Amino acid sequence: MSRLKSHEYTCPYFLSLPIQGAGTGNVEALSSYLSHQAELLSEWSHPYTGRLLKSVLDKDDLPKEDRIPGIGLRTCNGIGVMQERFAKAIREASNGKVNPDLMTLKPIEFLSDSLGHGLLRETMYWCPSCWKDDKDKGGIPYLRLYWTLQQTQTCAIHNERLIDLCPVCGAEKQLFPKFPRQHICDKCGHDLYVVTNTQIQQAKNITDEQIWFSHAIYNLIEKLSSSHYKITDSTLPRALRRLLNMTKISPTDLAKMLHVDLRMIKGLMDNSRRPYFPAFMDMCYRLDIPPDQFLFDKDNLTSPAQWKTYPQTGFVSTKRLLPATKKRILADLRKALKIKTGPPARVSHIASKYDVRYTTLRHNFPEEYRTLTQRRSAWERQFRKDAHQAKIENLTSGIFSLVRQGVYPSERKLRDLKYVKPSDLRREDIKLLLSTFQDIYKSLGFLND
Repeated sequence: MSRLKSHEYTCPYFLSLPIQGAGTGNVEALSSYLSHQAELLSEWSHPYTGRLLKSVLDKDDLPKEDRIPGIGLRTCNGIGVMQERFAKAIREASNGKVNPDLMTLKPIEFLSDSLGHGLLRETMYWCPSCWKDDKDKGGIPYLRLYWTLQQTQTCAIHNERLIDLCPVCGAEKQLFPKFPRQHICDKCGHDLYVVTNTQIQQAKNITDEQIWFSHAIYNLIEKLSSSHYKITDSTLPRALRRLLNMTKISPTDLAKMLHVDLRMIKGLMDNSRRPYFPAFMDMCYRLDIPPDQFLFDKDNLTSPAQWKTYPQTGFVSTKRLLPATKKRILADLRKALKIKTGPPARVSHIASKYDVRYTTLRHNFPEEYRTLTQRRSAWERQFRKDAHQAKIENLTSGIFSLVRQGVYPSERKLRDLKYVKPSDLRREDIKLLLSTFQDIYKSLGFLND
Protein backbone atom coordinates (compact mmCIF):
# COMPACT_ATOMS: atom_id res chain seq x y z
CA MET A 1 0.00 0.00 0.00
CA SER A 2 2.83 2.39 0.83
CA ARG A 3 4.32 1.66 -2.61
CA LEU A 4 1.08 2.78 -4.26
CA LYS A 5 0.90 5.91 -2.14
CA SER A 6 4.38 6.93 -3.18
CA HIS A 7 3.26 7.03 -6.83
CA GLU A 8 0.20 9.22 -6.44
CA TYR A 9 -0.82 11.62 -9.19
CA THR A 10 1.66 14.49 -8.95
CA CYS A 11 0.49 16.81 -11.75
CA PRO A 12 -0.62 20.15 -10.23
CA TYR A 13 -4.38 20.43 -9.94
CA PHE A 14 -4.24 23.91 -11.42
CA LEU A 15 -1.93 24.63 -14.33
CA SER A 16 -0.68 28.21 -14.71
CA LEU A 17 -1.61 28.33 -18.38
CA PRO A 18 -1.09 31.58 -20.28
CA ILE A 19 -4.30 33.40 -21.19
CA GLN A 20 -4.93 32.91 -24.91
CA GLY A 21 -5.31 36.17 -26.82
CA ALA A 22 -4.06 38.22 -23.86
CA GLY A 23 -3.61 41.89 -24.72
CA THR A 24 -5.94 41.68 -27.73
CA GLY A 25 -9.68 41.79 -28.36
CA ASN A 26 -9.46 38.02 -28.84
CA VAL A 27 -8.79 37.44 -25.14
CA GLU A 28 -10.12 34.11 -23.86
CA ALA A 29 -13.29 33.85 -21.77
CA LEU A 30 -12.90 32.49 -18.23
CA SER A 31 -15.16 29.49 -18.91
CA SER A 32 -12.95 28.61 -21.88
CA TYR A 33 -9.81 28.88 -19.73
CA LEU A 34 -11.28 26.49 -17.15
CA SER A 35 -12.44 24.08 -19.86
CA HIS A 36 -8.89 24.06 -21.21
CA GLN A 37 -7.61 23.28 -17.71
CA ALA A 38 -10.07 20.38 -17.37
CA GLU A 39 -9.16 18.97 -20.79
CA LEU A 40 -5.44 18.90 -19.99
CA LEU A 41 -6.23 17.10 -16.73
CA SER A 42 -8.60 14.66 -18.52
CA GLU A 43 -11.64 15.77 -16.54
CA TRP A 44 -15.11 17.06 -17.24
CA SER A 45 -15.38 20.84 -16.97
CA HIS A 46 -18.06 21.15 -14.29
CA PRO A 47 -16.74 18.53 -11.81
CA TYR A 48 -13.23 19.92 -12.23
CA THR A 49 -14.49 23.43 -11.52
CA GLY A 50 -16.32 22.32 -8.38
CA ARG A 51 -13.26 20.52 -7.01
CA LEU A 52 -11.03 23.48 -7.82
CA LEU A 53 -13.28 25.83 -5.85
CA LYS A 54 -13.41 23.48 -2.85
CA SER A 55 -9.65 22.93 -2.86
CA VAL A 56 -8.78 26.65 -2.90
CA LEU A 57 -11.57 28.74 -1.38
CA ASP A 58 -12.60 29.13 2.24
CA LYS A 59 -15.94 27.66 3.27
CA ASP A 60 -17.57 31.10 3.39
CA ASP A 61 -16.58 31.78 -0.22
CA LEU A 62 -18.01 28.54 -1.62
CA PRO A 63 -21.41 28.36 -3.35
CA LYS A 64 -24.40 28.11 -1.02
CA GLU A 65 -25.46 24.78 -2.53
CA ASP A 66 -23.18 21.79 -3.02
CA ARG A 67 -24.29 21.31 -6.62
CA ILE A 68 -24.18 24.25 -9.00
CA PRO A 69 -26.51 24.02 -12.04
CA GLY A 70 -24.32 23.80 -15.14
CA ILE A 71 -26.21 26.54 -16.97
CA GLY A 72 -25.49 28.98 -14.13
CA LEU A 73 -21.74 28.55 -14.47
CA ARG A 74 -21.76 30.75 -17.59
CA THR A 75 -22.06 33.82 -15.36
CA CYS A 76 -18.41 33.38 -14.32
CA ASN A 77 -17.67 35.26 -17.58
CA GLY A 78 -19.73 38.27 -16.47
CA ILE A 79 -19.85 40.30 -13.28
CA GLY A 80 -21.25 39.41 -9.88
CA VAL A 81 -20.88 36.73 -7.24
CA MET A 82 -20.00 33.87 -9.60
CA GLN A 83 -17.31 35.90 -11.34
CA GLU A 84 -15.78 37.03 -8.05
CA ARG A 85 -15.74 33.49 -6.69
CA PHE A 86 -14.06 31.98 -9.76
CA ALA A 87 -11.62 34.86 -10.08
CA LYS A 88 -10.54 34.49 -6.46
CA ALA A 89 -10.05 30.75 -6.90
CA ILE A 90 -7.84 31.19 -9.97
CA ARG A 91 -5.88 34.01 -8.36
CA GLU A 92 -5.19 31.81 -5.31
CA ALA A 93 -4.44 28.66 -7.31
CA SER A 94 -1.98 30.46 -9.59
CA ASN A 95 -0.33 32.39 -6.72
CA GLY A 96 -1.29 35.63 -8.44
CA LYS A 97 0.37 34.72 -11.75
CA VAL A 98 -2.92 34.73 -13.69
CA ASN A 99 -5.21 37.77 -13.79
CA PRO A 100 -8.68 36.21 -14.16
CA ASP A 101 -10.51 39.55 -14.37
CA LEU A 102 -9.15 40.07 -17.89
CA MET A 103 -11.08 36.97 -19.00
CA THR A 104 -14.39 38.32 -17.68
CA LEU A 105 -16.58 41.39 -18.16
CA LYS A 106 -15.41 42.76 -14.80
CA PRO A 107 -13.41 45.55 -16.55
CA ILE A 108 -16.67 46.97 -17.98
CA GLU A 109 -18.51 46.68 -14.66
CA PHE A 110 -19.22 50.43 -14.55
CA LEU A 111 -20.77 50.35 -18.03
CA SER A 112 -23.55 48.12 -16.73
CA ASP A 113 -25.98 48.04 -13.84
CA SER A 114 -24.97 46.14 -10.72
CA LEU A 115 -26.63 42.92 -11.93
CA GLY A 116 -25.01 42.98 -15.36
CA HIS A 117 -28.25 43.10 -17.32
CA GLY A 118 -27.86 43.05 -21.09
CA LEU A 119 -24.37 41.56 -21.09
CA LEU A 120 -24.06 37.78 -21.33
CA ARG A 121 -25.66 35.47 -23.82
CA GLU A 122 -27.51 32.33 -22.71
CA THR A 123 -25.71 29.99 -25.14
CA MET A 124 -22.43 29.89 -27.02
CA TYR A 125 -21.79 31.74 -30.30
CA TRP A 126 -18.62 31.18 -32.29
CA CYS A 127 -16.77 31.99 -35.50
CA PRO A 128 -15.87 28.79 -37.41
CA SER A 129 -13.06 30.60 -39.28
CA CYS A 130 -11.39 31.63 -36.01
CA TRP A 131 -11.58 28.10 -34.67
CA LYS A 132 -10.17 26.72 -37.92
CA ASP A 133 -7.28 29.20 -37.62
CA ASP A 134 -6.68 27.98 -34.06
CA LYS A 135 -6.45 24.39 -35.27
CA ASP A 136 -4.23 25.28 -38.24
CA LYS A 137 -1.79 26.98 -35.84
CA GLY A 138 -1.64 23.82 -33.71
CA GLY A 139 -3.65 25.30 -30.85
CA ILE A 140 -6.95 24.46 -29.17
CA PRO A 141 -9.99 26.40 -30.40
CA TYR A 142 -11.13 28.67 -27.58
CA LEU A 143 -14.08 30.92 -26.81
CA ARG A 144 -13.34 34.63 -27.23
CA LEU A 145 -14.70 36.84 -24.47
CA TYR A 146 -16.28 39.32 -26.86
CA TRP A 147 -18.36 36.51 -28.40
CA THR A 148 -20.19 36.13 -25.08
CA LEU A 149 -21.78 39.59 -25.27
CA GLN A 150 -25.31 39.90 -26.61
CA GLN A 151 -24.40 42.83 -28.88
CA THR A 152 -21.68 40.88 -30.73
CA GLN A 153 -23.21 39.46 -33.91
CA THR A 154 -20.13 39.14 -36.12
CA CYS A 155 -16.47 38.18 -35.93
CA ALA A 156 -14.24 41.25 -35.82
CA ILE A 157 -11.42 39.37 -37.57
CA HIS A 158 -13.26 37.73 -40.48
CA ASN A 159 -16.36 39.96 -40.66
CA GLU A 160 -18.57 36.89 -40.70
CA ARG A 161 -21.75 36.25 -38.75
CA LEU A 162 -21.26 34.18 -35.59
CA ILE A 163 -23.20 30.92 -35.51
CA ASP A 164 -24.88 29.29 -32.51
CA LEU A 165 -26.14 25.94 -33.84
CA CYS A 166 -24.34 22.78 -34.84
CA PRO A 167 -24.20 22.63 -38.68
CA VAL A 168 -25.12 18.91 -38.57
CA CYS A 169 -27.75 18.38 -35.85
CA GLY A 170 -28.79 21.95 -35.05
CA ALA A 171 -28.01 21.60 -31.32
CA GLU A 172 -27.07 24.58 -29.14
CA LYS A 173 -23.90 24.68 -27.09
CA GLN A 174 -23.75 25.81 -23.47
CA LEU A 175 -21.64 28.87 -22.80
CA PHE A 176 -19.76 26.82 -20.19
CA PRO A 177 -20.13 23.27 -21.52
CA LYS A 178 -19.58 20.19 -19.40
CA PHE A 179 -17.57 18.56 -22.19
CA PRO A 180 -14.24 20.46 -22.12
CA ARG A 181 -13.68 20.53 -25.89
CA GLN A 182 -15.77 23.56 -26.76
CA HIS A 183 -15.38 23.14 -30.53
CA ILE A 184 -17.10 19.72 -30.45
CA CYS A 185 -20.91 19.38 -30.54
CA ASP A 186 -22.13 17.81 -27.30
CA LYS A 187 -24.96 16.02 -29.12
CA CYS A 188 -23.46 14.56 -32.32
CA GLY A 189 -19.69 15.06 -31.89
CA HIS A 190 -19.30 17.19 -35.02
CA ASP A 191 -16.38 19.63 -35.28
CA LEU A 192 -18.20 22.95 -35.02
CA TYR A 193 -15.68 24.80 -37.18
CA VAL A 194 -16.48 22.56 -40.18
CA VAL A 195 -19.37 24.24 -42.03
CA THR A 196 -20.95 23.95 -45.45
CA ASN A 197 -20.49 26.40 -48.36
CA THR A 198 -24.09 27.54 -47.93
CA GLN A 199 -23.48 28.39 -44.29
CA ILE A 200 -20.30 30.26 -45.26
CA GLN A 201 -22.31 32.41 -47.67
CA GLN A 202 -24.98 33.03 -45.03
CA ALA A 203 -22.27 34.07 -42.56
CA LYS A 204 -21.26 36.87 -44.92
CA ASN A 205 -24.80 38.31 -44.94
CA ILE A 206 -24.28 41.01 -42.31
CA THR A 207 -25.07 44.71 -41.97
CA ASP A 208 -22.78 47.67 -41.41
CA GLU A 209 -24.44 48.25 -38.03
CA GLN A 210 -23.65 44.70 -36.87
CA ILE A 211 -20.04 45.14 -37.99
CA TRP A 212 -19.79 48.45 -36.10
CA PHE A 213 -21.04 46.97 -32.81
CA SER A 214 -18.81 43.89 -33.00
CA HIS A 215 -15.69 45.90 -33.85
CA ALA A 216 -16.54 48.45 -31.13
CA ILE A 217 -16.79 45.76 -28.45
CA TYR A 218 -13.66 44.02 -29.75
CA ASN A 219 -11.64 47.26 -29.58
CA LEU A 220 -12.98 48.09 -26.12
CA ILE A 221 -11.92 44.70 -24.76
CA GLU A 222 -8.56 45.00 -26.51
CA LYS A 223 -7.89 48.35 -24.83
CA LEU A 224 -8.88 47.01 -21.41
CA SER A 225 -6.67 43.94 -21.88
CA SER A 226 -3.67 46.20 -21.41
CA SER A 227 -2.78 47.58 -18.00
CA HIS A 228 -2.86 51.18 -19.24
CA TYR A 229 -6.64 51.55 -19.35
CA LYS A 230 -9.22 51.06 -16.65
CA ILE A 231 -12.88 52.01 -16.35
CA THR A 232 -13.84 53.42 -12.96
CA ASP A 233 -17.08 54.92 -11.68
CA SER A 234 -15.88 58.35 -12.87
CA THR A 235 -14.83 57.36 -16.42
CA LEU A 236 -18.22 57.65 -18.11
CA PRO A 237 -19.30 60.91 -16.34
CA ARG A 238 -15.96 62.45 -17.31
CA ALA A 239 -16.40 61.36 -20.95
CA LEU A 240 -19.90 62.84 -21.11
CA ARG A 241 -18.75 66.17 -19.66
CA ARG A 242 -15.89 66.27 -22.16
CA LEU A 243 -18.32 65.62 -25.01
CA LEU A 244 -20.67 68.41 -23.91
CA ASN A 245 -17.84 70.89 -23.36
CA MET A 246 -16.29 70.28 -26.77
CA THR A 247 -19.57 70.42 -28.70
CA LYS A 248 -21.04 73.27 -26.62
CA ILE A 249 -24.26 71.29 -26.20
CA SER A 250 -26.39 71.16 -23.05
CA PRO A 251 -27.56 67.86 -21.52
CA THR A 252 -31.12 68.75 -22.60
CA ASP A 253 -30.08 69.24 -26.24
CA LEU A 254 -28.03 66.03 -26.19
CA ALA A 255 -31.02 64.08 -24.87
CA LYS A 256 -33.26 65.55 -27.58
CA MET A 257 -30.78 64.85 -30.38
CA LEU A 258 -30.24 61.24 -29.31
CA HIS A 259 -33.89 60.68 -28.32
CA VAL A 260 -33.00 59.48 -24.84
CA ASP A 261 -34.34 60.33 -21.40
CA LEU A 262 -32.80 63.50 -19.97
CA ARG A 263 -32.87 61.91 -16.50
CA MET A 264 -30.57 59.18 -17.79
CA ILE A 265 -28.04 61.73 -19.11
CA LYS A 266 -28.09 63.73 -15.86
CA GLY A 267 -27.90 60.58 -13.73
CA LEU A 268 -24.85 59.35 -15.63
CA MET A 269 -23.15 62.73 -15.36
CA ASP A 270 -23.64 63.14 -11.61
CA ASN A 271 -22.81 59.45 -11.03
CA SER A 272 -26.16 58.75 -9.36
CA ARG A 273 -26.91 55.88 -11.73
CA ARG A 274 -25.10 53.30 -13.80
CA PRO A 275 -25.92 52.70 -17.46
CA TYR A 276 -27.63 49.79 -19.13
CA PHE A 277 -24.89 48.40 -21.38
CA PRO A 278 -26.97 48.06 -24.59
CA ALA A 279 -28.17 51.65 -24.09
CA PHE A 280 -24.59 52.85 -23.62
CA MET A 281 -23.48 51.03 -26.79
CA ASP A 282 -26.43 52.45 -28.70
CA MET A 283 -25.51 55.95 -27.55
CA CYS A 284 -21.94 55.47 -28.81
CA TYR A 285 -23.30 54.24 -32.15
CA ARG A 286 -25.52 57.30 -32.48
CA LEU A 287 -22.57 59.56 -31.63
CA ASP A 288 -20.49 57.65 -34.20
CA ILE A 289 -17.74 57.37 -31.58
CA PRO A 290 -16.51 53.85 -30.65
CA PRO A 291 -16.79 53.30 -26.88
CA ASP A 292 -13.05 52.92 -26.29
CA GLN A 293 -12.39 56.29 -27.96
CA PHE A 294 -15.38 57.92 -26.27
CA LEU A 295 -14.15 56.85 -22.83
CA PHE A 296 -10.39 57.34 -23.16
CA ASP A 297 -9.50 59.72 -26.03
CA LYS A 298 -9.15 63.38 -25.19
CA ASP A 299 -10.54 64.64 -28.50
CA ASN A 300 -14.09 64.46 -29.75
CA LEU A 301 -13.90 62.52 -33.02
CA THR A 302 -17.19 63.50 -34.64
CA SER A 303 -19.33 66.60 -34.85
CA PRO A 304 -23.07 66.68 -34.05
CA ALA A 305 -23.79 66.98 -37.78
CA GLN A 306 -22.54 63.41 -38.22
CA TRP A 307 -24.49 61.88 -35.35
CA LYS A 308 -27.14 59.29 -36.15
CA THR A 309 -30.38 60.68 -34.72
CA TYR A 310 -32.95 57.95 -35.19
CA PRO A 311 -36.42 58.38 -33.67
CA GLN A 312 -36.10 55.39 -31.34
CA THR A 313 -33.26 53.58 -29.61
CA GLY A 314 -31.69 50.63 -31.37
CA PHE A 315 -31.63 48.30 -28.37
CA VAL A 316 -35.43 48.42 -28.04
CA SER A 317 -37.64 46.26 -30.25
CA THR A 318 -40.61 48.30 -31.49
CA LYS A 319 -42.10 45.59 -33.64
CA ARG A 320 -45.22 46.80 -35.38
CA LEU A 321 -48.36 45.15 -34.15
CA LEU A 322 -51.32 44.35 -36.35
CA PRO A 323 -54.57 45.95 -35.12
CA ALA A 324 -56.05 42.55 -34.24
CA THR A 325 -52.93 41.53 -32.29
CA LYS A 326 -52.80 44.89 -30.56
CA LYS A 327 -56.43 44.46 -29.50
CA ARG A 328 -55.77 40.98 -28.04
CA ILE A 329 -52.69 42.15 -26.15
CA LEU A 330 -54.58 45.11 -24.70
CA ALA A 331 -57.33 42.75 -23.55
CA ASP A 332 -54.76 40.52 -21.81
CA LEU A 333 -53.12 43.51 -20.14
CA ARG A 334 -56.44 44.81 -18.84
CA LYS A 335 -57.40 41.33 -17.68
CA ALA A 336 -54.11 41.12 -15.74
CA LEU A 337 -54.81 44.52 -14.17
CA LYS A 338 -58.19 43.35 -12.88
CA ILE A 339 -56.70 40.38 -11.00
CA LYS A 340 -56.15 41.42 -7.40
CA THR A 341 -55.14 38.10 -5.82
CA GLY A 342 -51.88 36.21 -6.14
CA PRO A 343 -48.68 37.48 -7.75
CA PRO A 344 -49.28 40.10 -10.47
CA ALA A 345 -48.67 38.97 -14.02
CA ARG A 346 -45.26 39.59 -15.56
CA VAL A 347 -45.31 41.87 -18.58
CA SER A 348 -42.56 39.74 -20.15
CA HIS A 349 -44.82 36.65 -20.00
CA ILE A 350 -47.59 38.47 -21.85
CA ALA A 351 -45.03 39.65 -24.41
CA SER A 352 -43.67 36.13 -24.98
CA LYS A 353 -47.21 34.87 -25.57
CA TYR A 354 -47.36 37.11 -28.66
CA ASP A 355 -43.71 36.63 -29.66
CA VAL A 356 -42.71 40.25 -29.01
CA ARG A 357 -40.33 41.88 -26.56
CA TYR A 358 -41.60 43.47 -23.38
CA THR A 359 -40.21 46.77 -24.66
CA THR A 360 -42.69 46.58 -27.53
CA LEU A 361 -45.48 46.57 -24.96
CA ARG A 362 -43.87 49.47 -23.16
CA HIS A 363 -44.04 51.60 -26.30
CA ASN A 364 -47.51 50.53 -27.42
CA PHE A 365 -49.26 50.37 -24.03
CA PRO A 366 -47.34 52.77 -21.75
CA GLU A 367 -50.04 53.19 -19.07
CA GLU A 368 -50.83 49.51 -18.71
CA TYR A 369 -47.13 48.66 -18.81
CA ARG A 370 -46.30 51.18 -16.08
CA THR A 371 -49.10 50.03 -13.79
CA LEU A 372 -48.31 46.34 -14.16
CA THR A 373 -44.55 46.74 -13.63
CA GLN A 374 -45.07 48.96 -10.58
CA ARG A 375 -47.52 46.45 -9.14
CA ARG A 376 -45.12 43.56 -9.81
CA SER A 377 -42.19 45.43 -8.21
CA ALA A 378 -44.26 46.24 -5.11
CA TRP A 379 -45.36 42.61 -4.80
CA GLU A 380 -41.77 41.33 -5.15
CA ARG A 381 -40.55 43.73 -2.45
CA GLN A 382 -43.27 42.56 -0.08
CA PHE A 383 -42.63 38.92 -0.99
CA ARG A 384 -38.92 39.25 -0.18
CA LYS A 385 -39.78 41.01 3.07
CA ASP A 386 -42.25 38.27 4.09
CA ALA A 387 -39.82 35.51 3.08
CA HIS A 388 -37.05 37.08 5.14
CA GLN A 389 -39.39 37.47 8.10
CA ALA A 390 -40.29 33.78 7.79
CA LYS A 391 -36.59 32.85 7.85
CA ILE A 392 -36.06 34.80 11.07
CA GLU A 393 -39.15 33.23 12.66
CA ASN A 394 -38.02 29.73 11.68
CA LEU A 395 -34.57 30.41 13.12
CA THR A 396 -35.87 31.70 16.47
CA SER A 397 -38.45 28.91 16.65
CA GLY A 398 -35.71 26.33 16.07
CA ILE A 399 -33.43 27.91 18.68
CA PHE A 400 -36.15 27.92 21.36
CA SER A 401 -37.18 24.35 20.47
CA LEU A 402 -33.62 23.08 20.94
CA VAL A 403 -33.04 25.05 24.14
CA ARG A 404 -36.23 23.71 25.72
CA GLN A 405 -34.72 20.24 25.26
CA GLY A 406 -31.42 21.36 26.78
CA VAL A 407 -29.59 21.30 23.43
CA TYR A 408 -27.19 24.03 22.36
CA PRO A 409 -28.51 25.73 19.15
CA SER A 410 -25.55 25.00 16.89
CA GLU A 411 -25.64 25.61 13.16
CA ARG A 412 -25.39 21.87 12.51
CA LYS A 413 -28.40 21.06 14.70
CA LEU A 414 -30.51 23.80 13.18
CA ARG A 415 -29.58 22.71 9.69
CA ASP A 416 -30.06 18.98 10.30
CA LEU A 417 -33.50 19.54 11.84
CA LYS A 418 -34.55 21.70 8.86
CA TYR A 419 -35.09 24.85 10.89
CA VAL A 420 -32.85 26.76 8.49
CA LYS A 421 -31.31 26.13 5.09
CA PRO A 422 -27.54 26.20 4.57
CA SER A 423 -27.97 29.25 2.35
CA ASP A 424 -29.82 31.11 5.15
CA LEU A 425 -26.88 30.66 7.48
CA ARG A 426 -24.70 32.63 5.08
CA ARG A 427 -26.77 35.80 5.44
CA GLU A 428 -25.02 38.34 7.64
CA ASP A 429 -28.17 39.31 9.58
CA ILE A 430 -29.08 35.66 10.23
CA LYS A 431 -25.51 34.88 11.32
CA LEU A 432 -25.50 37.89 13.64
CA LEU A 433 -28.85 36.97 15.18
CA LEU A 434 -27.79 33.34 15.70
CA SER A 435 -24.43 34.27 17.22
CA THR A 436 -26.21 36.61 19.66
CA PHE A 437 -28.47 33.81 20.86
CA GLN A 438 -25.52 31.40 21.04
CA ASP A 439 -23.54 33.84 23.21
CA ILE A 440 -26.50 34.15 25.57
CA TYR A 441 -26.95 30.41 25.96
CA LYS A 442 -23.21 29.81 26.36
CA SER A 443 -23.30 32.23 29.30
CA LEU A 444 -26.19 30.17 30.76
CA GLY A 445 -24.13 26.99 30.68
CA PHE A 446 -25.15 25.38 27.39
CA LEU A 447 -22.26 23.56 25.74
CA ASN A 448 -21.63 23.28 22.05
CA ASP A 449 -21.76 19.65 21.00
